[in-house]
Amino acid sequence: MFLIILNHLSAWGKMTFEQNLLNGCIADIFKIWGGIGDNIFILITGYFSINYKLKFEKIFRLYFELTLYSIVLYIIACSIGICVYSKKGIFQAVFPFISGGGYWFIVHYLILMFILPIITVGANNLSLKQFKIIITFFTFIFVFVLQVLQKIITTNNMGYNNLMWMIFLCLCGMFIHKYVVIRGKYNIMLYLALLIFIILIFAAKIFLFYENSKMIIINDRILKILISICAGHKLNSPLIFGISICIFLIFKNIEVPSSRFIFIPASTVLGIYLLHDNKLFREYMWQNIFHTNLLQNTRYFLFYSILIVCSVFIICMFIELIRKKIENFVFGLKPVKSLTMCLNDLYY
Repeated sequence: MFLIILNHLSAWGKMTFEQNLLNGCIADIFKIWGGIGDNIFILITGYFSINYKLKFEKIFRLYFELTLYSIVLYIIACSIGICVYSKKGIFQAVFPFISGGGYWFIVHYLILMFILPIITVGANNLSLKQFKIIITFFTFIFVFVLQVLQKIITTNNMGYNNLMWMIFLCLCGMFIHKYVVIRGKYNIMLYLALLIFIILIFAAKIFLFYENSKMIIINDRILKILISICAGHKLNSPLIFGISICIFLIFKNIEVPSSRFIFIPASTVLGIYLLHDNKLFREYMWQNIFHTNLLQNTRYFLFYSILIVCSVFIICMFIELIRKKIENFVFGLKPVKSLTMCLNDLYY
């Protein structure tokens, strides 16, 4: 989540770097971490969903969390003058899943939760050879073919969407859970691959940033396309995907001790996302509360950026912990428990 917030600072801070190209380059590098964070979140979902069964309480809790934040933040936004009350605004606040409400990730994630049992059944009935063919084929199509075609022929998505990518990542997570064990020299190769991927994407980002600033001119069209693909920060960009897989595999092999100092922040990441990336507040927060425009030319840009991101994480985490207490009270009520149990019985 820290990486995603870092990306949002760069995306919504509305900073210009005409007087300090180094800071501009750093801000551009921030953008890669959002896609990496999103990818890892879905890989984790797939990894732990190998025996997934749909539980309506989990779906209702997700809806309660999103709707509560959506309504409260809409009321606050109207109260302080960010927006005005309207029928459309009220509808989007009360029904954020239907209207989208700016939360593309959560909307797709909810759909994923409903179809995950089907994906799980399919994955558990695949042989190792079949699984490898599917993962290899869709990696080639989504990560390489689409990227090249979008750069050469068209900017159209050609039928590809984020939900398809989430399903693919879930399959990758399930494949890793069932078949991937990395030890010894392969573990060293994993760290080396991560280092190479990071160096490549940093170099491509820096090169492209200075080329866009007219400080470097690239005349070779093929070279420019290759650099552009390497510098891409979409979820299915080759280096973003490679870095995501490497980081996930590295942490999979690390024995993390059970600690409330790890569990508590981890349990609040979804709430932190909903709070800080609300479509009504995100630009206002970065520009009017944290005044990111004042950072763009300071020599301490990197330090201040990390400090702001840590502040956002901690403040939103404590708000989310308070909200979770309200949620636990609501879902502890007997009528709510009975409803979720009844729906589970009907589904299964």
